[in-house]
Amino acid sequence: EQYSFNFNYFDLLYDFVLAQGLLPYLEFSYMPSALAVRSETYYSHRCSICPPSDWVVWNELVSETILHCVNRYGRASVRKWKFTTISHCYVSYGCMTEQEWLRLYRETYQTVKAVDKRLSFGGPGNDMDYLGRDDGALLRWFLSESAYYHCLPDFLSLQCFHVDSVSLQGADVFATVTDKQTLPIPCSPDPDYLEHCLDHTESYLQRLGLDKLPIVLEAWNSSLWQNDPCHDMRFKAAFIVKNLLENRHRLAGINYWVLSDIMEETTHQMEVFHGGYGMFTTNSIPK
Repeated sequence: EQYSFNFNYFDLLYDFVLAQGLLPYLEFSYMPSALAVRSETYYSHRCSICPPSDWVVWNELVSETILHCVNRYGRASVRKWKFTTISHCYVSYGCMTEQEWLRLYRETYQTVKAVDKRLSFGGPGNDMDYLGRDDGALLRWFLSESAYYHCLPDFLSLQCFHVDSVSLQGADVFATVTDKQTLPIPCSPDPDYLEHCLDHTESYLQRLGLDKLPIVLEAWNSSLWQNDPCHDMRFKAAFIVKNLLENRHRLAGINYWVLSDIMEETTHQMEVFHGGYGMFTTNSIPK
């Protein structure tokens, strides 16, 4: 079967992003439906979260995407970007097995580095609290496996949603965050949650001799819930400023989740103020 790659919509988005003076954080996901090894789909836009049916074509898609960026924006510009693949959290959600995700990470990493060794690639993209459970066993697993396969990340990509992890025991988190009818996940009562999560993560890295590894928060917000009234209130501004001021010197990047309330994960909300994740409402009112 023959494949072709079309970058028209890609160019519209990245032309705009770069015109704003921003540096892209490019995640190779979700799996294109033509390449998906399984038929299951997720979220309201029915995306595929799985390995490719053909690794050769997947790697060609990754390399052609980067080469397209280099040709359009220049190698010097693209070397300032950050790259990753889909978050390891989808393993805990049951979308992929551990080994399937590890191969996806490894193949994508090696393909990116084959185009240009100086491109910055990170992982695993899971939640800091989740990675830190059992004395950081999952984080240690990821770093040891990536070192074994010679694909140690250039930066540690993490997520942080200030949730009360005790309340998540035995819960179907994936169903909870994608179904607006389920009860909200409580926020953590710890006002210094991010600081304490970073303390634990840095201690694990230090014990592994990787304390120089930069940390990037690829997704960060005060809760996992997309119908949280606090998202639309002045308290959120105080939350953002407090955490940025207290922790900015410990992070190589912070990606606030997300810019706009227009989200693909759940059905579009009719109400302007409905507690969505974004800094802007669906009709561009800055919160």
